Amino acid sequence: MTDTFKEYGQSFQIKALSCMIEDKNFLSKIMDAIQPTYFETEPQQWMVKEIVKYFASYKTLPTPDVLAVSVANIEKDEFKRLCKGLLVDVVNQKDATENEFIKESIVEFCKNQALKIAIVNSIDLLKNKKYELIKSNIEAALKVGIDTNIGHNYHLDFEDRYREELRNPI
Repeated sequence: MTDTFKEYGQSFQIKALSCMIEDKNFLSKIMDAIQPTYFETEPQQWMVKEIVKYFASYKTLPTPDVLAVSVANIEKDEFKRLCKGLLVDVVNQKDATENEFIKESIVEFCKNQALKIAIVNSIDLLKNKKYELIKSNIEAALKVGIDTNIGHNYHLDFEDRYREELRNPI
């Protein structure tokens, strides 16, 4: 098993980025586990950083327009051109038929990577007899990819509580 998506190919990586800007639930699942270094090219790594940063700040998915503004702020002309081309490719993949397969593959990859990192980090902890820390690291790794949607959040979903909906109770 490699530490990157290189074995999956460029098309897979572009569709993965597309899934990240199209599916909020998917992005929230992998948010803590996805690393820019999993992607092969520098523009892809840049885009992952931008998507994660935006999602962490605003709790919503970045639109292609938001990413276009980020691309426009890049100073290096060659890198800007590459990122602009990548953004066009990513936006064109939003209706790909294999998106569910790609999402499942990425979640599984991130789970395996998180578990691998936890096990490798446990070696030093084991030498120092820090068993509780080993246990918590492994448990955290096993939670990667679990659906984080807990339903209605009382404070964040304030406006949803007052929205009128058509109900016909019996």
